[in-house]
Amino acid sequence: MATMASTLSGRPPDVKEVHIVWITAGLGCDGDTISVTNAEQPSIEDVILGAIPGLPKVHLHNPVLAKEVGNEFMEYFYRAERGELDPFIFVVEGSIPNETIKREGYWAAQGTDPETGQPITTCEWIDRLAPKAWAVVAAGTCATYGGIHAMEGNPTGCMGLADYLGWDFRSVADIPIVNVPGCPVQPDNFMETALYLLYQAAGLSPMIPLDERLRPTWLFGKTVHEGCDRAGYYEQSDFAHEYGSPKCLVKIGCWGPVVNCNVTKRGWMRGVGGCPNVGGICIACTMPGFPDKFRRDVFGRRGRRLRRANPQAAQHHQQYRQQGTELAASGAASHHRLSATNVLVSTATATL
Repeated sequence: MATMASTLSGRPPDVKEVHIVWITAGLGCDGDTISVTNAEQPSIEDVILGAIPGLPKVHLHNPVLAKEVGNEFMEYFYRAERGELDPFIFVVEGSIPNETIKREGYWAAQGTDPETGQPITTCEWIDRLAPKAWAVVAAGTCATYGGIHAMEGNPTGCMGLADYLGWDFRSVADIPIVNVPGCPVQPDNFMETALYLLYQAAGLSPMIPLDERLRPTWLFGKTVHEGCDRAGYYEQSDFAHEYGSPKCLVKIGCWGPVVNCNVTKRGWMRGVGGCPNVGGICIACTMPGFPDKFRRDVFGRRGRRLRRANPQAAQHHQQYRQQGTELAASGAASHHRLSATNVLVSTATATL
């Protein structure tokens, strides 16, 4: 590896090894992990096997992809907490539940505390590991901004990682939280971000450039519309009025003109796919306002009026995605009254 690094930069990387400690025990579906397995620019295999010049040795600890199970897998989290995996990148996948708004139980957890015999909540793992991580990354829209689970009226009071840790959070390397949104995250977007951070850890890249919503600027600096092959129809005011048309989809609900996302340029896999590229409208899944600002009751004619009246609506967080001892959403009280079955399902599905 040192020889490869020398070829790239004239010197070996600043660190020999970096661990990626990845928790999927937020409120989510593991879809971001599954998506990232499709990445090719770079692939997980290229990063882990040392096929990319200049990188330190990378160790990935992800519960979906790991060969270890149970206590053997959890040991990496305990070692990170004890400072034995320095440096490590902490990746969080899934919405962050509010554990303070209920009288008993828990929303999400991973592993069991050997001293108490009780599950270790996702929030506790974040509290333990985020302050010690070299960098903290939120993978997917659930982790970045709350996503589908954080819709108004949800009983968990969940939020994005920056809502939980604070938008001014800095890692031990003085790096802000790095948000890579998408529902799920576009595979190469995440791995390209990870590659940048690994080069930064190696001393071969400057501070990662992020926008005001903590997204990598080179990935989320343009709108869907700016990269869309259908944009020429928009300029000619030639719009689709039904699905299946090759024309601009704005009049049937596409939010591309106001959404920061590169999927129309990058595609989904090997440059192929991406919502408008295959005839689907953009529903703004990379944006902080998703999904409340983009529910189907505002699509079509009402959606067009909303886009014109408030083109920045997509950038705004919902006020109820925040910490506190009560649900902040209006009308949420009725949703807060969960049955025992709901609680059991919520907790059981999140436990390792």
